[in-house]
Amino acid sequence: MFDFHRHFSKDKPLDTAFYCTSSINEWDQKAKYMSFGILANNFSIKVKDFEYLLSKKLEENPSFHVGEVGLDNRFNNLEEQILFFEKALLLSYKYNRIFTIHIVRENDLLINILKKNIKTLPKHIIYHGFNKSVELAKQLQKYNVVVSINPTCMKSKLINNIKELDKIGFLVESDWDNKTDENYREYFKTFSNDIKALEVNNFEVINNEFRTILENF
Repeated sequence: MFDFHRHFSKDKPLDTAFYCTSSINEWDQKAKYMSFGILANNFSIKVKDFEYLLSKKLEENPSFHVGEVGLDNRFNNLEEQILFFEKALLLSYKYNRIFTIHIVRENDLLINILKKNIKTLPKHIIYHGFNKSVELAKQLQKYNVVVSINPTCMKSKLINNIKELDKIGFLVESDWDNKTDENYREYFKTFSNDIKALEVNNFEVINNEFRTILENF
């Protein structure tokens, strides 16, 4: 099973995972599938410099993407987060790349931003670490968003409605952020098997289709 969201470790990157970054300090890493992102606790540059650096990276790496970039209620710089988020959203559209998003208690704000930018939305947006309602996932689907769930979802209410979520499609991820890959394969395999055991039929098809999208950049 392909892992649609994990982070770099000290070990050699795998070809079976989509590596996301959360700081510009990570942007020189290399993996077959990766993206350039920044989160609220890592704003070490101004938005205009972020725009320049991200544009440059996307031009130099035509098969790489954007993310994770977020709207996170835990930090008190939300106005600044919106500026970074909207810039990343626009560049994802401009360069036709996948955009991975990180959202913490700001789903209404997310939808408002997507509505406002409806004419310049990228074709594919991944909402990583999704654990909200099926209704929200359906609403987000209108804005080119596919949700991605990780092992923390097994403890959320969403898991009780996983078959309903399967009808609209979802991706699976590990969100692995340990220093090494020790136990990583077992961890992700166990999660993938747990999802399969819930008798969902569509998610493997969706995951394979989305991996094909990644491979065609």
